[in-house]
Amino acid sequence: NCSLVGRSTHSIEQAEKAQAEGADYIGFGPLHATATKPGRPAIGLQDIAEVYRRVSIPVYCIGGINLQNLAAVTAAGAENAVIVSDLLQSHDISSYIQRARNILAGTN
Repeated sequence: NCSLVGRSTHSIEQAEKAQAEGADYIGFGPLHATATKPGRPAIGLQDIAEVYRRVSIPVYCIGGINLQNLAAVTAAGAENAVIVSDLLQSHDISSYIQRARNILAGTN
């Protein structure tokens, strides 16, 4: 059996604490305002590269990520990005995923 424990974090300090407490991975955000985190203010992109430097567990950037801002999120240092709402609202999920892959590959 494989079990993973993840934790949502909203700052570099929370990310470091989650790692120290034994989390296997963290969600870092919300980078942008999102309906999946109502009432939680966006943290922006400025701390992405630093959180990757300061923790050794996988970091998944979360919150309001979509095709329009995905390149900026990765340019800010994100190695992993989670898209939820925008993907689920797409009428053609396969096409959406291909467009996201193209953006990540720099071939959009």
